[in-house]
Amino acid sequence: MSRAAFAVLHRIVERRLAAGRLTVVDATNVTRAARRALLRRAAAARIPAVAIVFDLPLDVVLAQNARRPGRVVEPRVVERQWRTLAAALGRGSLANEGFAAVFYLRSPSEIAAARIVRRPAPRSAPDQVRLAAARRDRPDGAPP
Repeated sequence: MSRAAFAVLHRIVERRLAAGRLTVVDATNVTRAARRALLRRAAAARIPAVAIVFDLPLDVVLAQNARRPGRVVEPRVVERQWRTLAAALGRGSLANEGFAAVFYLRSPSEIAAARIVRRPAPRSAPDQVRLAAARRDRPDGAPP
């Protein structure tokens, strides 16, 4: 996506968040700066931000990219993005960037089985989501 396209995306995100609307950003956002810009907008609107991470092996990502209908991204670009995200995940930085929750999908079968269910959130939802995310982010799934 070009810089102009991201500017439009961010304006739309701001408007939707200001209106209290569910807002989903379907973009790679592999750099901390890209994620930080979205987190700032969510914080300004006092809306918790949730990350869904497709943490797949590189060979799986390259194979899926090759089978994409329409535009296939150059493999070197995919590999660069994969390495950038892998570095962030390895440092654990994503879980500490300010997301209310981070969900990791680590296989095509996990992705196929994933379901997103919308429910009205109570006022204390950010704290509840943080606690649930902290449990999920621990290797043993135990409470923090």
